[in-house]
Amino acid sequence: MNKILITGATGNIGSEIVKLFKKNNVDFIAGVTSLEKAVPNVENRVIDFNSKASLIKAFEGIDTLFLLYAMGEKMIEWNKNAVDAAKEAGVKHLVRSSGAGADANAGFMMPKVQGTIDDYIKQSGLDYTITQPASFMQNFITFLTPAIKSGTVYQPVAKDAKLNWVDVRDIAAVNTVILQNPGQYKNQSITISGSENLSYDEGLQIIAKAINRPIQFVTVPDEAAIEAMKSYQMSQFNTDMMMSLNTIINLGYAAFTTTAVKDITGNDPITFQQFVNDFKAVWC
Repeated sequence: MNKILITGATGNIGSEIVKLFKKNNVDFIAGVTSLEKAVPNVENRVIDFNSKASLIKAFEGIDTLFLLYAMGEKMIEWNKNAVDAAKEAGVKHLVRSSGAGADANAGFMMPKVQGTIDDYIKQSGLDYTITQPASFMQNFITFLTPAIKSGTVYQPVAKDAKLNWVDVRDIAAVNTVILQNPGQYKNQSITISGSENLSYDEGLQIIAKAINRPIQFVTVPDEAAIEAMKSYQMSQFNTDMMMSLNTIINLGYAAFTTTAVKDITGNDPITFQQFVNDFKAVWC
């Protein structure tokens, strides 16, 4: 029997994996930051990335571990804690959600940090699968909803700079297949993309048409973007990570496509238009 633990079970990707597992009656354990955030009707275990001893206890008896830690200044240290704990606890296969373009030797902060974690996993001796998704379509909900409702979105990227967008539901679908069949994807890194490369402005115009309201996109200088992030109390680490991503977008490195969604799930990726149709009430 393949005993699966999902860390980040209430996050963007994790919650979608949970939905799919519940829908398909897959047995799994939800990893949560506290029992107050427990996922209903399943076993929950508290995940404390700052405590290796706590992680070892949480990972006991787990065959396949889904590892996801959100962006933050301790993400390298805490992911390493989880990898070491997984090895000590006897986890057989680790599935990590990383990021597209992850490369420890990259000249940009975002892929360098992600690649450093990925390399640590590869060198750990654990069987692994690393999934590397493109930018989330759901970012238009999570981060841009107030700006979209105001009618003007400000970003430090060129109006015509394209990047790949993938729906979190597709990211989850790919990971659920891998988690249930880890041996088929042993020691692989898989880049997950949508089928389209769209600029922010092109995505916003699709939303504008759906909600029948104009949305203007305005490119702002890096300095203005940094000051805005500081005003939202974003940490220096996260600010630097986001600005490195914006540079990658402006240079054209974030535009690409892969066939991973179709190859692994058998379904075509969700289009940006379908994403907008499904969630347009959010922006109305």
